[in-house]
Amino acid sequence: MMRNCTPVPPSEATTTGAAPLGSEPPPVCLGCGCLCPGDTIERDTPDYPACDLGRAWLQRHQAERAEVESREVPEAVLFGEPVPISLALDRACEILTQASAVGIVGLGRVCVEAQRILLDLADLLGASLEPLSAPNAQASRDACRALLRVGRVSATRGEVRDRADLLWLWRADPSKRHPRLLDQLGFAGTNRPVLRTVFVSTPDDSSTNSSRALTTAWLLRAMVERWESGRERDLINPVLDWIAATGHSREQVEELAQRLMQARIGCLVVGHCDSLEEREALNRLVRSLNRSGRRRFVEFEPGFSSFDHPRTDWNDPGARAVCCWRGGFPEAIGFEGGIPRSWLGWRDPWPSCPPTLLAVGDPAPLDGLDRERVELVECSPWATLTPRISRLSPPPAVGLACGPIGAGSFGTVARADGAWLPIRDPAMTRPAPAVTSWPGRTTTPVAVPIVPWDGTPRLMRPDVVSLLASLRDRIEARLRFT
Repeated sequence: MMRNCTPVPPSEATTTGAAPLGSEPPPVCLGCGCLCPGDTIERDTPDYPACDLGRAWLQRHQAERAEVESREVPEAVLFGEPVPISLALDRACEILTQASAVGIVGLGRVCVEAQRILLDLADLLGASLEPLSAPNAQASRDACRALLRVGRVSATRGEVRDRADLLWLWRADPSKRHPRLLDQLGFAGTNRPVLRTVFVSTPDDSSTNSSRALTTAWLLRAMVERWESGRERDLINPVLDWIAATGHSREQVEELAQRLMQARIGCLVVGHCDSLEEREALNRLVRSLNRSGRRRFVEFEPGFSSFDHPRTDWNDPGARAVCCWRGGFPEAIGFEGGIPRSWLGWRDPWPSCPPTLLAVGDPAPLDGLDRERVELVECSPWATLTPRISRLSPPPAVGLACGPIGAGSFGTVARADGAWLPIRDPAMTRPAPAVTSWPGRTTTPVAVPIVPWDGTPRLMRPDVVSLLASLRDRIEARLRFT
């Protein structure tokens, strides 16, 4: 049940090809980290309703698809002027190969197949990678650093559902951010207890709130270790000030510690941590709970949520796994000099990290661009692959309109517990061709015929995987003859 390893991507053969007709997987809802099967949003009946996050995601997906398929949106632009795809790809190849340094961001917002190609591009160009670009990037980066420093005891969703008898929610609110989480873990409508440790934040006490959470985590660990060694009375006097600093009474803290120690198999669901120290303290607390042979405790990652920000890094676990597999580090990798290095532990920005490169004017291919990223690249030549090409301001040096990123990619998404799920567009009845089935390795991607549920055939723009594959082939050919 216990695992302490980084998930490994599935083999190339199992993810780059299309599923045979008649065996299409159900579409995966990308509204939150639950990654529910798409029938929950396709049916959406009173007896089987979809959650609010799933409905909102489907509406955004349909709006992006309508915008991409509109003939008013160009297939590619150069500084805001419509051009053919082949010309835009050639210009992007020229910009990237002539740059002194390249930064790549947005790996967390594409499928695993596109992430592999982006790693190939970074290796070819000597680029730097910043997989995470959403508002939740810092929290995810702190979790990764805590894993590298002290380790983590994890479990899959099925193991928690079948074996756990206690669920502990740490600063998590499943009803808003992961509506189907308790149901998928088997704790909805059952007699199995669910403990909640929630620290309510207000705009003027965020630092105090973070301090209370950190103090509570260390206090619980001290109680568990002392009580396990039979020194219960020695615990209270030295930590009276700690108990007061948590904002809870002594009885509440002791009751929580006792409930954790009485569990046979428990699961800690971490919703949010304000700092690396808080996440490390929780990892150490779980390790202390596992020192006794009478119980087992695991951590479970609920994954991303579009409740706070709709443009979130929905494939963050996949980006980490691909970066580990191809670059040797989970994120923040630089390929300068042909040797991958990581700047994950740097407190100050590394001179070659993508934000620094954008600030000094070096080019960066961006995906899923946010407003804060646009402000960094106003003076930089930048290229982007996004279905929202007509809404970018200022216009990019090279812009390529692709199919809706996510559900329209026909790729693979990684769940936070290490499961790999195929993606299928909820508007289609058959999968798109594999990347290797395009006519030729260096030809320009073409529009793909699809059959939506209404039965009216139409064309869809090339997805991000095929566009990146064509760009990679052009760069390889250019570097080979220069």
